[in-house]
Amino acid sequence: MPAGLYKNDGMMYVGVEPWHRQGFRLDNPATAAEAIAAAQLDWEVETKPVYVRNSQLDEAFEAVANKRAIVRADTAEVFSIMGDGYQPVQNSEAFAFFDGVISQGEAVYHTAGSLFNGRKVFILAKLPNDITINTDDVIQPYILLSNAHDGSGALRMQLTPVRVVCYNTLRFANREKGGFYGKHTRNVIRKTEEAREVLGLAGAYYEMFAKKADQLLNTAMTIVDV
Repeated sequence: MPAGLYKNDGMMYVGVEPWHRQGFRLDNPATAAEAIAAAQLDWEVETKPVYVRNSQLDEAFEAVANKRAIVRADTAEVFSIMGDGYQPVQNSEAFAFFDGVISQGEAVYHTAGSLFNGRKVFILAKLPNDITINTDDVIQPYILLSNAHDGSGALRMQLTPVRVVCYNTLRFANREKGGFYGKHTRNVIRKTEEAREVLGLAGAYYEMFAKKADQLLNTAMTIVDV
């Protein structure tokens, strides 16, 4: 389904109910700990050896060199088979990482959840100072952190005007270029200062966004141009 919310997924949100009418509503802006609990993200990912049957011995198995299974611990679902250099980033680590990047009062947690039984997770923080185009068209600025536990993507943090509540909105937000991009290695969580630069660019990004929107609004177009 377009939402990507499966049986073992959870979600939390602040404010307007998502279109798919799923998730737990929080009345007040959430802390990272509250977001994890409300979105049912308090589970971990494990790496386990991969075995194959020995063709010479019907009942014997041997480990596959340099390969590990990425497994959701609470459901035992295998997300992917990765090289042994792959380092999972736990949900609690990712959210704490986000805590370290956004300062108190600069942004508030707005949505969080998992998709496809936990293969993808996200958390969205809303920045202050909405952007108003043509006096009545309001655009809300966000910072998105997303992560994939199945090897399909890196840990990402980026600016976006998209309120992420499902797989389609996550894909749309991920089309934005730039931001912080960290591979799943042992050093990814140590790069908080690098990711903090995303916030430093927030004001300039949305100021430029507003100017471009105004330019488009004030540019006359013919049917041929369209």
